[in-house]
Amino acid sequence: MSGFVLFLLALVPLFLFMLKTSGVARACGYRVVREVFKTYVLMSAWRLDSVAGEHFYVRFPSGKRSEAELVLKTAERFYHPVTGDLNFYPSFKIPIVLYSNKEDLNRSLGWGSGESAVGIYWAGVIKVLSPGAWISAPDDDLRKEIFVTNGPVAHELAHLAVDYLSGGNYPRWFTEGVAQYEEFKYTGFRFKGGNLRRSLYSFARMSRDFDLLPDQSLAYQESFAVVCYIVAVYGEDSLRAIVENLGKGMEMGQAVKDVTGLDFETFEWEWRKWLEKNIELFS
Repeated sequence: MSGFVLFLLALVPLFLFMLKTSGVARACGYRVVREVFKTYVLMSAWRLDSVAGEHFYVRFPSGKRSEAELVLKTAERFYHPVTGDLNFYPSFKIPIVLYSNKEDLNRSLGWGSGESAVGIYWAGVIKVLSPGAWISAPDDDLRKEIFVTNGPVAHELAHLAVDYLSGGNYPRWFTEGVAQYEEFKYTGFRFKGGNLRRSLYSFARMSRDFDLLPDQSLAYQESFAVVCYIVAVYGEDSLRAIVENLGKGMEMGQAVKDVTGLDFETFEWEWRKWLEKNIELFS
């Protein structure tokens, strides 16, 4: 394992070079790095038990088989709806790693104890917090229902699809918007907070500083609203086309213009006008 870590460190110059390149070359380099880190994550979990379905397999700690089976069943339930929307049909089974508690999940990501995610997509792997660690329900049926409607599987599967289709060539706000849209479409779940009646972040700032923005709830709501606008005005086919354009190496503005006919500044302005007329949808 230590040798593999040294190999990962040796990839740092390649990653830095990728940041300076553009288009197809950067996407190809990213795909290589992603698969290497995916291998590292799965090697770290190789001692865990495993359960597999048609499109996924779940690695899980001892004693968590029933929860792993719930995660697997839920993932299979969302597979065709989400992959069909995004025209993503992988030739491999998608790995999911189950973590017993928040501390183990955070540790796997290098996060501090203050983070409280129940799922995350990272480097080709969906990481999920064990349902029993965050769901308090009096019976199994209710716990299963809560996990399906409030769990992270549909959201993280959408992240994975966008990542593979685009070769990592996307702004953070866009993949968050797509993931929220797919999640809401199939579960009805929406993130709380984020007042879109306030001063909004510009697309440029969201693209540059998404994870550093002081009002994360607003940033997520904006991302969701932009994707809803694309679907409402241009259709889901246009959303797929934008993702495909990103996979061809286009920058976000170019990918949008190719599909909508609008330069990115005009697209943002039209979205803001649409939002004013449809603000009640996000109240």
